[in-house]
Amino acid sequence: MQCQQQHLCTTAVVHHLQESAQPAAAAGGRESSSSSTGLRHLAARITAAAVQGSTFAPGSFDTVVDTFGLCSCEDPVKVLQQASRLLKPGGKLLLLEHGKSSWSWLDDYMNQRAPAHYKTYGCWYNRDIGDIVQKVCM
Repeated sequence: MQCQQQHLCTTAVVHHLQESAQPAAAAGGRESSSSSTGLRHLAARITAAAVQGSTFAPGSFDTVVDTFGLCSCEDPVKVLQQASRLLKPGGKLLLLEHGKSSWSWLDDYMNQRAPAHYKTYGCWYNRDIGDIVQKVCM
């Protein structure tokens, strides 16, 4: 089964993150006392949205999170540029990605199998994520 690229490029964006007096259990999490653990309770409003073609205004989000999405986008540099524009000043872009290996033997192995993997799953798992990020930062 081949997945549609637009679904694989979905990114979570955090509208607002703030400290909350409400324990995590109220949101379905594990309740703990901040006085005994020293932990803060955080509240966030989260939206799942595709960055490509987004109608959100620039500077709309505190944080943009992308997990394993750059492998399936046609132009990952453009996607990261669009994601960066959505951030408020001082906002965070968090990436969890797979990609090119720093070990040559593994990189060779991945490169040999990447076209067949893409054909089956719509994912280029051997992209150079560091290079993509560098192009966005320039």
